[in-house]
Amino acid sequence: MKDTYPKDITIEHEDGTPPAPDHVQYADEVVPPSDEQNDASETVTFANRQHHEDDTPPSHNKAISPLQRLSTAFDNALRSFFFHLGYTVASYPSRTITLAVFVALACGAGVIKFHTEDNAEVLWAPQNSLAVEHDETINMYFDSQGQIGIIFTSESGNDDIATQSGLLQMISVLEAVNQVEIQNNGEVISFNDDVCIHSVQGELGLCSGTSVLDLFWDEQYMTSPTSFLATVKAKISNLNDEQVKQTLSAPTYYSWNGNPISSDRYISIDDSSSSGIFVALAFRIEYGIYDLEQEKIENEIERVLFNEPIEGTESLEWYLATMTIMINAINESLTSDIDLLAIGIMLAVIYVCSTLGLAGHPIKSRIGLGLLAILSIFLAIIASVGIGSLISFYGPVHQALPLLMVAVGVDDTFVIVAAFDELDDDMDIKERVARALSRAGASITVTTLTNSCAFFIGSLTETLALKNFAYWAGIGILFDFVFQSTFFIACLTYDARRQQQKKRDVVCCTKSSNTSTKSMFGITDKVLERFFESTYSPRVMNPFSVAFVVVLTLASFGFCVYGTTLLKNEFDNAYFFMDGTRAKEFDDAENKYFGSRPTLSCILFTGYFDYADTTNQQKMSRLFDVEDGYVAQNQYYLSNSMASWYNRFREFGGLTSIDQTFPSEDYYTRLDEFLSSDIGIQFQEDLVFNDAGKLVATRSMSLFVTLVSNAEEVDAMQTMRSSVDEADLDEAFPFDANFIFFEGDAVIKDETIKSILISLAGVFVVTFVLIGNARAASIVLLGVCFSVVDLLGLMHFLDINLNTVSVITLALAIGLTIDFSAHVGLLFVTSVGSKKERVTRALSHLGPALTHSGFTTVIAISILAGARSYVFQVLFKMFVLIISLGMIHGMLVVPVVLYFAGPESMFASNNDIVEMEDVLMKELNVLSQISGN
Repeated sequence: MKDTYPKDITIEHEDGTPPAPDHVQYADEVVPPSDEQNDASETVTFANRQHHEDDTPPSHNKAISPLQRLSTAFDNALRSFFFHLGYTVASYPSRTITLAVFVALACGAGVIKFHTEDNAEVLWAPQNSLAVEHDETINMYFDSQGQIGIIFTSESGNDDIATQSGLLQMISVLEAVNQVEIQNNGEVISFNDDVCIHSVQGELGLCSGTSVLDLFWDEQYMTSPTSFLATVKAKISNLNDEQVKQTLSAPTYYSWNGNPISSDRYISIDDSSSSGIFVALAFRIEYGIYDLEQEKIENEIERVLFNEPIEGTESLEWYLATMTIMINAINESLTSDIDLLAIGIMLAVIYVCSTLGLAGHPIKSRIGLGLLAILSIFLAIIASVGIGSLISFYGPVHQALPLLMVAVGVDDTFVIVAAFDELDDDMDIKERVARALSRAGASITVTTLTNSCAFFIGSLTETLALKNFAYWAGIGILFDFVFQSTFFIACLTYDARRQQQKKRDVVCCTKSSNTSTKSMFGITDKVLERFFESTYSPRVMNPFSVAFVVVLTLASFGFCVYGTTLLKNEFDNAYFFMDGTRAKEFDDAENKYFGSRPTLSCILFTGYFDYADTTNQQKMSRLFDVEDGYVAQNQYYLSNSMASWYNRFREFGGLTSIDQTFPSEDYYTRLDEFLSSDIGIQFQEDLVFNDAGKLVATRSMSLFVTLVSNAEEVDAMQTMRSSVDEADLDEAFPFDANFIFFEGDAVIKDETIKSILISLAGVFVVTFVLIGNARAASIVLLGVCFSVVDLLGLMHFLDINLNTVSVITLALAIGLTIDFSAHVGLLFVTSVGSKKERVTRALSHLGPALTHSGFTTVIAISILAGARSYVFQVLFKMFVLIISLGMIHGMLVVPVVLYFAGPESMFASNNDIVEMEDVLMKELNVLSQISGN
């Protein structure tokens, strides 16, 4: 598109001197004002720059607001800075490259502090949450404990295992587990003796786990030395199948030492059997374990169960769940598709190299420059990883960082090259580079600051995985900007010299006499520019097209607002488990036989207060009573699941009424008697005393009913806390390790909305300050808002729930979608002419660059369409949506709104920018002459 000066306008300096005589040509010839136009001209000074709509004459009497003056001054300063930077870099490209590499390596040295984090509680739990505080309190008094789960089914998965043979085969497997031992620094650690948490009854302490085998405990069959498995094995060996079924069909299950257990959790009964015969399809056993070389023990158990044959278990199938297996499955999920992402980025590199210049042309192609542009991004990644390592850890979310930086860096690359190609090929290279960076610098500064602002604001979250990713992303975008403005500009200078000397691309030691303006595919230069100028822009501003765009935008916005209201907050660790992993196999078996979510346990903790006080005794009774207590009355409490030392203590003392209490002076005497009895000895590890022999902490156990959604899990946690609070005991609360994650589920929607709103506000402020026009900033923000709302709505229809994984990509949405709207909005307000002309100018100048940068990102992410892991599947869907919506709203909706409601131009004439560059160029020439250069 040719740049033409508006009629009847000339430019004079404020001192009245005529403009510089130098005439600067664009690649498409600039048409200077004629003498006739000059004769009828009106004077406009730098201090009174303004836009005149259509062809109406300017008025120097129109008041300029302080904000407009400030914005103009800031824009001039920014253009001057980038002009000087571009000229300096183009004058000393080799030094710039050396310095840039040195800075990248120096910053990258911070990698010596690089450390990763895979602890789910640290990554995903809100760090200042009540659950984290409760977890720390409990760990002060009680040893950290884990759990191992095994599900048993028939080999076919559908046969009855409620038989003598089924139970005996199950015992054979468990005997192999109990015999597991490992060596640790010359010390033997046994699962049975050292790792397994023993259940206690009187003087007996046995590694029993919790399962249907508890029902077959019979002291008559006890062996010496006493073994739980040997005892129940002897008992079952003397039963026939009918007697086994009769025992398993008991209405209430109790552990071998008398505590109630949930039958639904440990046996899967086939209710569809029409024969009336009791049929069990699966058993589950759970072992509580101490955190003693847990990973090594769990790895050895996995090896024994799956790598060594266990005699006599031919018709039995089993599935194992351990913390190590779960962590390994999650880590595998987070890294399994990295190779695909790497391939995608390589495809993006090929695309950049092919489109940055005239593909296949021996001189005008820019394959080498494209590779150097990617190298610039790579240097930014090195620097950001180094600085990020000094600040925080590297988490699983950070794997999206290279993709983000490629997307942002490539966008800057195409914008800079577009500004460079707009200038005349015959211009002095240093001057051409300086003018190009002066024009592109403001644009990439706006997008850099809005992007980094959005991420730094996103770091306000309490979820460390997101907080640290936001830090790294914000830092990475700033480094992207720095290296694009220096390292890449130096490389662009060398490439311009190569083209000026007619040297071939890549093989620059040889020359070519080719003068063709077509690529190897027969495509002429600047075909996309001509498409946006002569085809796309007129059609976008066609009245019919405008009406269609407005109606379609509002309709889709309403549709997506509706989808947003339906967006569910749902997440399960099982989302991470990929097919073929042991974690996935266990989860599938659990879903098939025991329901989609396991029954959760709940620790009821009481802290330091006067337990002997009669009032506090009554409060404890009202809390723990199995029928009328506050916990028992909670809607999520599983009936008869209470296992409380306090209830058994009251039974031991013969107290039946809630109002009955032990005499205060006898309380600890009776408690000592209880803990020494056959009934009370099993609770010794549940009570903690101080040096004075007074209670400082206790724990009891109960179970929740099956919770079917994240919403129910959050409600169960919150209502159970309320139930415990009703007892009015100091430092009493319910807790389960899953509460830490439920806390995140409880706040994720509010935090997401808060983060989005604050980020949008930050983007508006930055855009407003840099552009200096509230209307333009509002239109840019409108494009981003439409993109974000549409993204949230479409997430529901694409079956993407609101959870920690999708929130990560939502954090990217504002940063990536702002690029399209901000570039177009900024060029609109800095262009001259009617609104239609300025929209055309913005689209023809930046449309190709934005199209290429958008396609680059889509190409990089498209390979993830075949991803196996949930994380990368979500990443693929969300990135495609983000780029698509960003391009649609930034290159279609925003231009239409600017056409109708866009603000005045920041400048009165195209000569404003050119003349300022001329003045800067003359200053630099004078300085060069003075310095002898």
